[in-house]
Amino acid sequence: KSQLYAVALYFEAAWPDQNFPLSHRLESFRFAYTDCERTPSHLQDEVSALLAGMGWTHSSEHETVEGFSLDLADPESKRAMEVDGPSHYLQDASTGDYIENGATRFKSRLLRSFGWKVAHVPFFDWDDASETDRLQLLAKKFACIGVDDVQGGGSIDGEPKAPPESAQVKKERDSSSSSDPRRASAG
Repeated sequence: KSQLYAVALYFEAAWPDQNFPLSHRLESFRFAYTDCERTPSHLQDEVSALLAGMGWTHSSEHETVEGFSLDLADPESKRAMEVDGPSHYLQDASTGDYIENGATRFKSRLLRSFGWKVAHVPFFDWDDASETDRLQLLAKKFACIGVDDVQGGGSIDGEPKAPPESAQVKKERDSSSSSDPRRASAG
C-alpha cells in the first residue's frame, strides 16, 4: 500500500488533469506510507547541529503536506537537506562507487515536482571529513537549493564559531530541479 501511495503522488504530479484509478483507496495508501515512527540517526543529528551553527533554521523529520518525511527542512521556503545513510545507495561491485537507489531517486523526483528543493548529504562524504570539509560540503549543498542567508561558521560540538565575512553562501540554482516529473532527472 505504501508504494501505491508514492505511485499515486507521481500520477497526480505527472497528469494533474487525470484521476488516479485507485483514488477511493488513497487515504489507506497514505496511512500505510506515513505510519511509521521516525527517529533521527546520529549522522542526521550531527548534520543538523552544524546546520544550526551555520544559522539555518530547520525542523527535523518534517512531514510535508503530501506525506513525505524530510530529514531537515525549512517548510516555509520548501528547502530541505536529506541525510542519506548506506540504505539510500547501491554500491558498484567493480568500482566501489555509490549510486543512489531507486527509492531515493523517486522520492527526490516527487519532492521536486511538489516544489521542494532538496540537497542530499551522503554518509560517504561526511563520515571521515574534517569539520572544515563538512562546512564546505554544506555550503555547496546550500548553493544547490538556493539558500544564501546562512553563515559559514558553526561547530559540531554545539559551540558556534564566528563565521568569516567571506563565508556567505552564494545563491545558485540546482540545474536539475525541474518541476516537471516527466523530465526531471532523479535525485
